[in-house]
Amino acid sequence: MGNYGGCAGRCNRVAEWVMPSFRYLKTLLAVALAWASLAAHAGLTLLPGSSPQSTVIGELFPAPVRALVTDDDGRPVAGAFVHWYVVNWQVISVPQGINCILDLGEQCDKVTDANGIADLGRPFAISGPTMYTLTLTARDKDARFLGRVDARLETVLRAPLPLMERAGGDGQRAVLGTAFRDPLVVRLTRASGAPIVGATVGMSFEPYGALTLLSPQVRTTDEEGYVRFMVTATHGIGEFKATASWLDPESRGTARTTFSLTNTKADGTTDWSVQGMWWGGPAESGWGVAIAQQADRLFSVIFGYDDAGEPTWWVIPEGRWDAGLGSLYLAQVWTTRSAPFFDYDPIRFTASPFGYAHLDFGDSETEGQFRFMATQPGPSVKKRIERQDYSGPGPAPLAGLSGLWWGGESQDGWGVTIMQQPGGLFCVWLTYDESGAPTWFVMPSGAWNGLAWEGSLYRTTGSPFFGGPYDVSKFALAEVGRASIGFSNSEMARFSYTLGERRGSMAISKQQF
Repeated sequence: MGNYGGCAGRCNRVAEWVMPSFRYLKTLLAVALAWASLAAHAGLTLLPGSSPQSTVIGELFPAPVRALVTDDDGRPVAGAFVHWYVVNWQVISVPQGINCILDLGEQCDKVTDANGIADLGRPFAISGPTMYTLTLTARDKDARFLGRVDARLETVLRAPLPLMERAGGDGQRAVLGTAFRDPLVVRLTRASGAPIVGATVGMSFEPYGALTLLSPQVRTTDEEGYVRFMVTATHGIGEFKATASWLDPESRGTARTTFSLTNTKADGTTDWSVQGMWWGGPAESGWGVAIAQQADRLFSVIFGYDDAGEPTWWVIPEGRWDAGLGSLYLAQVWTTRSAPFFDYDPIRFTASPFGYAHLDFGDSETEGQFRFMATQPGPSVKKRIERQDYSGPGPAPLAGLSGLWWGGESQDGWGVTIMQQPGGLFCVWLTYDESGAPTWFVMPSGAWNGLAWEGSLYRTTGSPFFGGPYDVSKFALAEVGRASIGFSNSEMARFSYTLGERRGSMAISKQQF
């Protein structure tokens, strides 16, 4: 198929007991030193004292972060924009008076003064300990890039960090919907070994929603420094993390310890798979979703019909699990165009975002809910889906054929979904018609001839996928040709077709994603 592509209130500020005249002399000296070290080209340079720096958590850094911007002749640039991004504003906070936009972190800008200096002020250390890299970039008024530089800011503890130990419950397994047998036990002590009594310990999970607490999410340590949490396996199959944490008021650091817990199927295993051909059942015959799976990654193709009832398809090359493998799968949907199958040219292949899809399996391997939303404003559909049965009575000469197959980079844009059940294959050829629009042909059954799977190719028409309930009475199936997939092994094959007067043959391989 191809590759698709600061803390609240800014905290309390500590006054600077420095005479104005002394600050002025320091600025002149810093500028002179920076100029002397610059070559005759545009650049961004940190002034002395800016980096590296360290301070204890809960304090301002000892010196402001200041940077000099110069042009191609080494002269200071007034009015340039120095930009930086505070990725984790729970570690450091920039001073007030800086132009920042809260995003996933903080995107900040400072304009250089008449001397070409951008003064970022003294950052505030919120948490740690950590060595934080603050990356600065500079651009002139015309947005021309002038330079990049990193400032290193270290936050350190006020006192030794307490010891938080796992005292029981690590490494357990539980069937989905049940509680883990033993509580997660944490013990909190000082460096001297003395227990910390009355500490409020919290518990968090990664990913959120895979595990839940039977006990309150925050609990208090007893007279021996112990605290216990009962946990339930809620969503998703596989190994997840449960992290206990406590913010120590003495060191200003956070003590943490992480447990590993595994959610399993009813039989105690974790080999969960939704790979195969899915459909809405006999009442919605004619459309479907082919799902290829590698580990916890899915590559899916939706087969449906456009507003005129003509066959079309959409592709979901990647996505993410909301609460672990088997839970809710969230993904972007793409639509494609390219050259017709009988004169294929990958240069004409294009892919455009079309909308979003939710695949909610509810930890089931046999049924789920499918929701397809076109980019708003636009149509949406929500359907129940189940695995389609296309098994056969005879043995297969090869196993492990299920997946998305393609012609490699030189044939980027089209493919064949091959889904295998005992004795049978269900194959759909994803390609393009004379106008370059996506279309598909299906080989729902066939027979083995040595290592080749051979069968009839069909073209279907049906009820539009969007715009109302699916009308199965509009589904029509017409035989249009023959196809053969000759397998060398479970990874390599040759796809050959006869479609009317057109014939073709090309090498294909199972795509890795």
